[in-house]
Amino acid sequence: MNIKNITAAALLCCISAICQGQRLRLWYEEPARQWEETLPLGNGRLGMMPGGGIAEETIVLNEISLWSGGPQDANNYEARKVLPKIRSLIAAGRNDEAQELINKEFICRGEGSGHGNGANVPFGCYQVLGELHLKFDHGNTDSLPAQNYQRELSLDSAIASCRYRLNGVNYRREYFTAFGGDVAVVRLTADKPGSLNLSVGISRPERAVVTVEGTTLKLSGQLNNGTDGKGMQFLSKIAARLRGGTLSTGKDVLHIKGATEVVLIISAATNFREPAFDEKADSLLRAAMKKPYEVLKQEHITRYRELFTRVSLDLGGKQEADKRSTPERLADFYKDPAADKGLAVLFFQFGRYLTISSTREGLLPPNLQGLWANQVQTPWNGDYHLDVNVQMNHWPVEVCNLSELNLPLAALVKGMVKPGERTAKAYYDAEGWVAHVIANIWGYTAPGEEASWGATTAGSGWLCNNLWEHYAFSGDKQYLECIYPILKGAALFYNSVLVRDPETGWLVTSPSVSPENSFYLPNGNRASICMGPTMDNQIIRELFTNMIRASELLGKDEEFRKVLSQKLEEIPPAGVVGKDGRLMEWLEEYKETDPQHRHISHLYGLYPASLITPEGTPELAEACRKTLEVRGDDGPGWTIAYKMLFWARLHDGNKAYQLFTQLMRPTLKTDMNYGAGGGVYPNLLSAGPPFQIDGNFGGTAGIAEMLIQSHAGYIELLPALPSAWKASGSVKGLKARGNYTVDFSWKEGKVIKYRVSSPLSGEGTGRKVQVKINGRLQEVTAEVLPETSRTAPGSEGKEGTEGRDQIPQQVRLRNEDYIQRNGGLQHVFRRIKKEGKATVAFLGGSITHMKGWRDLVCEQLRKDYPEVEFTFVEAGIPSLGSLPHAFRLQRDVLDKGAPDLLFLESAVNDETNGTPVRTQVRALEGIIRHTREQHPRAGIVLMAFADPGKMENYRAGKVPAEVRVHETVARHYQLPFIDLAKEITDRIDAGEFTWEDDFKDLHPSPFGQQKYFETIYTLLREEMKGGDQPEEALMPATSTPATSTPATATPATATPVTATPVTATPVTATPVTATPVTATPETAMQVPAITMASMPAAIDPFNYSKGHYLDVRRASRLKGFKVIENWTPAASGHPGKTVAAAGTREGFTNVPVLEGTGPGARFRLEFSGPVIGIGLVSGPDAGILKYRIDGKKYEPVDLYTQWSRQLHLPWYLLLADELGPGKHLLEVRISSRHHPASEGRAARLVCFLEN
Repeated sequence: MNIKNITAAALLCCISAICQGQRLRLWYEEPARQWEETLPLGNGRLGMMPGGGIAEETIVLNEISLWSGGPQDANNYEARKVLPKIRSLIAAGRNDEAQELINKEFICRGEGSGHGNGANVPFGCYQVLGELHLKFDHGNTDSLPAQNYQRELSLDSAIASCRYRLNGVNYRREYFTAFGGDVAVVRLTADKPGSLNLSVGISRPERAVVTVEGTTLKLSGQLNNGTDGKGMQFLSKIAARLRGGTLSTGKDVLHIKGATEVVLIISAATNFREPAFDEKADSLLRAAMKKPYEVLKQEHITRYRELFTRVSLDLGGKQEADKRSTPERLADFYKDPAADKGLAVLFFQFGRYLTISSTREGLLPPNLQGLWANQVQTPWNGDYHLDVNVQMNHWPVEVCNLSELNLPLAALVKGMVKPGERTAKAYYDAEGWVAHVIANIWGYTAPGEEASWGATTAGSGWLCNNLWEHYAFSGDKQYLECIYPILKGAALFYNSVLVRDPETGWLVTSPSVSPENSFYLPNGNRASICMGPTMDNQIIRELFTNMIRASELLGKDEEFRKVLSQKLEEIPPAGVVGKDGRLMEWLEEYKETDPQHRHISHLYGLYPASLITPEGTPELAEACRKTLEVRGDDGPGWTIAYKMLFWARLHDGNKAYQLFTQLMRPTLKTDMNYGAGGGVYPNLLSAGPPFQIDGNFGGTAGIAEMLIQSHAGYIELLPALPSAWKASGSVKGLKARGNYTVDFSWKEGKVIKYRVSSPLSGEGTGRKVQVKINGRLQEVTAEVLPETSRTAPGSEGKEGTEGRDQIPQQVRLRNEDYIQRNGGLQHVFRRIKKEGKATVAFLGGSITHMKGWRDLVCEQLRKDYPEVEFTFVEAGIPSLGSLPHAFRLQRDVLDKGAPDLLFLESAVNDETNGTPVRTQVRALEGIIRHTREQHPRAGIVLMAFADPGKMENYRAGKVPAEVRVHETVARHYQLPFIDLAKEITDRIDAGEFTWEDDFKDLHPSPFGQQKYFETIYTLLREEMKGGDQPEEALMPATSTPATSTPATATPATATPVTATPVTATPVTATPVTATPVTATPETAMQVPAITMASMPAAIDPFNYSKGHYLDVRRASRLKGFKVIENWTPAASGHPGKTVAAAGTREGFTNVPVLEGTGPGARFRLEFSGPVIGIGLVSGPDAGILKYRIDGKKYEPVDLYTQWSRQLHLPWYLLLADELGPGKHLLEVRISSRHHPASEGRAARLVCFLEN
């Protein structure tokens, strides 16, 4: 094999597989026979479950927001009138009578959730989008058995596939829901040309119409809102792209004949928060159809892996089990768990995969089934149950390093506050807000339709635990500020409703229930309604404590803080031990109706709360143990997972592991189960039964809890390690509270290496944290840069130093730690030395333009190579970023001599100007490809300088979007990248200097410029060493592994996030989250060097590699516009004092400018290629343009910026960059409208952008 031909995608697969220690995949030797055998794919919005049928395949489609029902007010505003009576009955021990009264007067109005069948009532139901049907014609061979059949789901790439051989033809299918393009993709191929013959159809059980528009298949409809039938609208479109063959259409079907490859693109949208949902579906479909399949696939893999590759786990043992199909593996594991340690790793990573696949920032959190459903009436409405289920869905998110995926839940909860305030008033005449046990996307907060399960008031308080955990793990004060009103509102409610128990004198809730459980009264009657169930007391204690802490941190509500502190003295303790030694579930020792009940809510204080711990409250912990022993080990899947978590918190790893083996019990049952019998389906989805995803998430959290805990005020490694995993293992990337990332390995049950790191630093050093390692608690200084490992105290000396405490020391910061050499520059310096002359160019913004690092580099190059004749090209222009650079490259750099070495920086201005991520990628890639086309062996160095925004991102544990783009593009083209933004942040945080006094600002002082120079020249000096060697002494096809940038290094990727749409007005790019685990010598791979005479495939085929300026004098049919040959503000058509006084940038005065200053002024321009944009100066009187391309609808674009008041700012706008080939017509006119801050309606164009 020629290593130079390995693609970036394949290379990533290799790296990921090595890091994981095993193949992370589900695989099968036959098609799915029922839905629970199909493979779940999702990108947080779209879901797809292919079954891999041979002659016919059904692929179930989902969209996360597709709910029936609608907003409603189900509150009974007369309910509060009976509250005193209910409370008095409970206080008198007449709970059964109180329950009857609640069922009559204190439940919701209307039909509530429809008793779990809410598809056609206002509460609504999460529903299937549709089914995609593929019917294949294999000739006369359909009756023959397929050979070599296999289908698979790769967790490493989030791609499913199936393959088989029939009549001598090898068929293959690939499926993914694109994280980059936000569409679902199915690719069909045959290795014999012309062998694909099939029909493509789509259906839905109800309320949908299927049509064909041109060659696009369309499914559209409207769900029932439970009132007038006009509920949520939805749309799905399917288009096909063929290689070979023909495409024809029927009434509601696509026919494909004689193709060799078929790529199906499925787009879908609803009108939930998206009025123009049909345009969204069309736009996503069009964009995806323009991209080659490999580009779509690579974008998808890269975006997905930014989350998935953060954590790796290895539990040791042989990896032979993967040679058996997943159903066989499950059956074998259930019989003999010890023979397959890898199944726990697979299940753990599958849980992380499901989290990544079922939610996304800005969208909805995963429901009872994540985002996968195959029915109109999903079990229990597929809703958000607030008495454990939605909370369990989020338990693995923080510890498993997917912190941002907690934010959709916070957004959902924020939307419940206003309706919850109405509910609090209606039923309890209380302040604040409350939610009970069922919730939907419509803001439902009223009680359920039965007291036995629907009257708990703990739902809102339990949700606050999930919200608080995100703060506890991240330390994000801005987030805490955001959720503070939610916490306060919940605390206000509980503070308002507490009443005094006449028996104990404690302040408790009344009425309430211990979720879904019941007890016998002395009269023999059953009841659920009670006063002060244990879970309520624990939740309120935790919420008040967290609220007090938040108030102190934010300096708010001191008086309310005092009130809550007083109430904490009067509410029941975290638990009370009963006569039988168990933790009491209610204030009184009632006899349970079901001692093995599926809910174990009164152990909330053990998990997820930290009120009960073996060390802090040993008596209560022992009572929890006895409670679990009586409760038993069986139950629905989610119950087994919950018990697993409880035993992990009790530090009983063997018992937790026993529960895990129980959770992995194979089943195919789909009946509604409320008792024993939970397990997993062949596709590893958790079975209640039926499918409930909380069992997956609870089990994943349980495995993490066995490996690391941080709730008791310190980090503990291996708190509940089972004997089955004792021999050896390692984990990287788990998170602990306080925003710590933890890596460690163990042998014979003892930690032998560990590393604790954090992006948050203390006063000039890493923060100190208590860590319990091998039973010993010690203070550890967390590394600000996660790059060195530690030897653990108490180890057996297998690695490192035996039996000696090793307190981590502060790591000395080195320039080289911030350099990724990738392919290097050795060839450049060999050529410079050989030829005796060189052109060095500097392309950037003001930091490059000003006197500083550039001059120092030039001076030092002359000193190091006195015999070389250097030509230096200074092409720095203030305010300009990657987009202008791509189009001015030819004029400002290449026309002055093809560079041997090009320094490129744009990260600061890309952030300041709000350049979309996709535009950054296309621009940087365009610069590289454009340069290499004219000088194939040019060396190019990408750099990211520091600014406050990037420093803030790094301190929050995130890699700035601009840095990630530079890093990704550099790696793809094997070019050096220097992350100066990270270096400056780390050095400031380490106390070496300050931003304000030493560095000054983003335009550095001479001191700051010197710092930049030192690191830049560190790279050059290292490369010069190789340049001084004879060429044959160097490796011909591979390079030294890239030095990992601290806290940002990720496996080599071929494309970054590209989801931001092209827009004429710059849009702020969403930061790309960091992959926190740095590559280590054990896992690093040598990356093949790129041959300089050729280039890899483009990341984005729409890159600006042909970018150039068009002269403004090319515009025609000028009306109200004119060309001013040597424009200055004073020469403007309507200068005015402010316009004339505003500043200018070098290179943007005394040049030809196409100026129009009045409404209605217009011109047109003929151009060629896919891109058209404008370069202009935006001053105090900048107006609004309207433009259209090829006669389509006019679009507005505001030329005024936040800097226009004082400066004629150089400003570049893309009007379109995905047009078809050939000639196009741009028509522009000045609008009568203008920005409120603008003094006029002027447009001053200095160039057009063409590609």
